[in-house]
Amino acid sequence: MISNKDIEQQVFDILDECDELEFENKGEDAINKIIEVWNLINYPKMKEPMGYLLLERFFDLCIKCKKFELANKWISMIFISALDRVDDGDREFIAGRLAYEQGDLGIAKELFTIANIKSEGELFKGKEKKLYRDLIK
Repeated sequence: MISNKDIEQQVFDILDECDELEFENKGEDAINKIIEVWNLINYPKMKEPMGYLLLERFFDLCIKCKKFELANKWISMIFISALDRVDDGDREFIAGRLAYEQGDLGIAKELFTIANIKSEGELFKGKEKKLYRDLIK
């Protein structure tokens, strides 16, 4: 078994490596790295705080690489992972982005509305989030 400290370091190392791979336009390689380290996390994986960070990055990469089928298979995990985290709408925002990018605007609007309420608008600040913000106006 891998210790929590080892997992934490591996996750941070993989996230750094994923940033480099994404910069090199190798998003699919980054996704595979995340899956590789996900498989090293001890059970119950959903209670592992570092698992949530991996899932966040996983969905970001899947959306950017348009790996929607893969992301759709994993999306339920974001809602049951690290439940001790503050519920600030991040989960709904991630799922909303996934729905939006697939053209499911009705579901995206519902999820974004919840995320907006929970985050008190914080998740929708910035130019890069204008498309999402416009959907819930």
